[in-house]
Parts: sequence; C-alpha cells; structure tokens
Amino acid sequence: MTQLAEIADIIIPRTDTPGAADARVQEYIDFQLAKDRARQKVLRDGLRWMASQGDKAAALGEASRKPDS
Repeated sequence: MTQLAEIADIIIPRTDTPGAADARVQEYIDFQLAKDRARQKVLRDGLRWMASQGDKAAALGEASRKPDS
C-alpha cells in the first residue's frame, strides 16, 4: 500500500490544502477493491508497471497520454 500512497501523493499533493495522504486515499482505494479480485489484478499490474519506471511522476504523465487498449 506504500507505493499506492506515493502515487496518490504525486497526483494529489499536499499544498496549502490537505493532500492524498491526509485524506487517506490509499486506504479508501484498498477498501473499495477488497472484494473485487479483477480490479485488484488491474491495480497490481499497474503498480508493477509503475515500480519498473524510474520517475513515477513522469510515468504517470506517460500513462495519462496513452490511449486505452
């Protein structure tokens, strides 16, 4: 869940307002996926891909530009 928290913090950073960590976004995602094995696999595959990238912020930018396939 640490990697998920890091990614959520990149997407919703703490500024003068609370960020993803403050809102415990990673816990909410974990709760929502607790009973959905198919979505868990999609998330795990995405996290695995993200872990293989050097710069998580750049990887998120790249992933956001890729067409759905």
